[in-house]
Amino acid sequence: NDSINVRVIDEYGNTYAILIDPQTLHPLAERLTLPNGKVTETIFNDYRDVDGLPTPFQLTISREGKIVSKIQLNNVTINAGILSHLFELPNALQ
Repeated sequence: NDSINVRVIDEYGNTYAILIDPQTLHPLAERLTLPNGKVTETIFNDYRDVDGLPTPFQLTISREGKIVSKIQLNNVTINAGILSHLFELPNALQ
């Protein structure tokens, strides 16, 4: 199963390689290579449908080939809204 490889170089010389599953078109991994050659890779797994959007519930992040973080999502809510009262200026500051 060959993946689609999309490569982008930004204005700072960072190279992003995104591997995409040709059947589902879901990103499988993203590799960021800095101009100094250091590599950070994020692997996306366990895709589930969330409000019609395929969402990876498991992410594994590696730097220089060593796993530095594993993220497992239990629940995802898209556009849940922000509670506006959290951003109101307290009376003492008005």
